[in-house]
Amino acid sequence: MTQSTPCPAFNESGFESLASAIDRIDAEQRNVFLCKLAILLASHAGPGVLAACIPKAERHLRPVSPA
Repeated sequence: MTQSTPCPAFNESGFESLASAIDRIDAEQRNVFLCKLAILLASHAGPGVLAACIPKAERHLRPVSPA
């Protein structure tokens, strides 16, 4: 797998802030928080950026086992 160039806007401090925020949020609300954060970040990006990032994010998840 090739490494992508890190985003200069997302440094160690940004990672720590995000991790701390996730830890402060009740487990049942974390998915809602992350969705809201994704929408807010996408609203600052150009057209099509969110749609282009969704498959990239999906590739980094473990497959769901059939029930």
